[in-house]
Amino acid sequence: MPTTEKIQIIDTLFDYYEFRIATEDDDRQFKQAKQKLLVERAALPIQLSTDTENSIIETNAAPPHHGPKPGMIRLGIFNNSALGAGVEIRLRPAYYDLLSPDIGHVADSSLAMLDLRAFVVDNQLHLRSLDLVNIETLNVARTPLPGDGGLAWKIKFGFETQSSGCSNCLAFNITGGIGKATRLSHQTIVFSMLELFAQSNANAAGLFGATARAGLLIAPNKNWKTLITVGQRTNFDGAKLSHPLIRWENRFGSSRDWDLRLTYEDLVERELQVAISFYW
Repeated sequence: MPTTEKIQIIDTLFDYYEFRIATEDDDRQFKQAKQKLLVERAALPIQLSTDTENSIIETNAAPPHHGPKPGMIRLGIFNNSALGAGVEIRLRPAYYDLLSPDIGHVADSSLAMLDLRAFVVDNQLHLRSLDLVNIETLNVARTPLPGDGGLAWKIKFGFETQSSGCSNCLAFNITGGIGKATRLSHQTIVFSMLELFAQSNANAAGLFGATARAGLLIAPNKNWKTLITVGQRTNFDGAKLSHPLIRWENRFGSSRDWDLRLTYEDLVERELQVAISFYW
């Protein structure tokens, strides 16, 4: 190879081995590899990249202040197979979800706190969920280099109803999950996750259970992002109910101030919802 290309490759490997040394418990092999690179680099001349052909090309990532605003209020109308037509109000002081534009935060992840959902049916106000903390990351590798990426994981605790069509089955729930995600293309990620949960025994639904799910996250362009999830939710005790899960979520628009959401969910009951989100 020409000397300039050798230098670029060695400089890139320096950064890669520094990354592996910082993230691996047993880093001896990476330290040895870095030492060999130092010897190799010392035999090459100093290079000042002044011409366009040999300069490093930087990606035009949007600056963090162009990302979504952290606070959100969402107003939606829905039709539920058990409840009928209604209105949902959602308030989330912070921060973002899997469908948010990946600007200014960890991509392909969700971090929500004090996420409150309430709905009105027949002039009655009901609480649907209150996520005190909800963190999920797909942890997708950004490069084909070994060691990049890792396991997908999730942790959530708060209050939620047993299904979308239930108005008096609120339970405290703690959920933890582990899985794996793979990037199929620049726009598409596929993932699977196994979640275990413990909950208060609302309506004799049981104290423990699991949800196995697989998903597809697609972002065809900046104005549309969609998440399709299928799986099975099973309670280990109590009524020992097992239900299939289907969920399809869409975000339309890329403004920092608002977007449109279209969601279909099938978990015990079926529900279709259209909502508009405002951010501050």
